[in-house]
Amino acid sequence: MISGVNDTDVDADALARLLRGDLAHVNLIPMNPVAHTPWQGSSAERVAQFAARVRHGGIGVTIRANRGQDAGAACGQLAANRAGEPTAPTVAHRRETIVRQSEAALRGSRSVESLPADLEAAVSKKGAR
Repeated sequence: MISGVNDTDVDADALARLLRGDLAHVNLIPMNPVAHTPWQGSSAERVAQFAARVRHGGIGVTIRANRGQDAGAACGQLAANRAGEPTAPTVAHRRETIVRQSEAALRGSRSVESLPADLEAAVSKKGAR
């Protein structure tokens, strides 16, 4: 979860609406602090509030603990440290992608990116039921 990007009450409510009626369980994981990014992970309090809203919407939720942060070995940290600082256009592109996907989810879409053909077929087949 990224502070201020995908951890708002609106996001929680949209996630619950999106998954309602599906056999779904959500794992919430705060973003690990990663070098060279403008983002921060959501606070423990914010994650708990988000989880409560999703649960209230009828969706099961597990809050996952981050591990390896103290050694700089949590998910994303090692690669980011080795890769060096990304260019400004790369950061802008990443931010635009996150915002675009979050907006699509708020509208009830699962993704704005194209799916692999086999996954697209499975999703279409499910929708036809």
